[in-house]
Amino acid sequence: MSDEYFITIEALPDTSAKNWGVKGKFSVPYQRDGITAHGAQVLKHIILVVTRGGNYKALAPYQKVIVFQDDVNDNGDSVAGAFNLPIQPHIEFDGAGDYYVLCSLGMFLSNIVKISIK
Repeated sequence: MSDEYFITIEALPDTSAKNWGVKGKFSVPYQRDGITAHGAQVLKHIILVVTRGGNYKALAPYQKVIVFQDDVNDNGDSVAGAFNLPIQPHIEFDGAGDYYVLCSLGMFLSNIVKISIK
């Protein structure tokens, strides 16, 4: 895999119990490394995994939402874009503690982000 392709995430600035989440950016190639979608449809293939203690949740946050071509930059043989995702509405467990978030897109894995909720 090329270094020019990636997915990376960081915590949103608001880490209050109801508004915490991640923002991310990506650049991935078409028709390689597990990316079969084209254009904005690539967003539908983003998978997030959230863990806290023994609890975990895997989710595809953009699977059932409308995405538009303007949501990404189509570079012909690759696509790049960014996303913001509040996580709390998507998981069944909550409360204070350390949450760990990982994101994948095709064969690309993001960094792991630790988000501490008080």
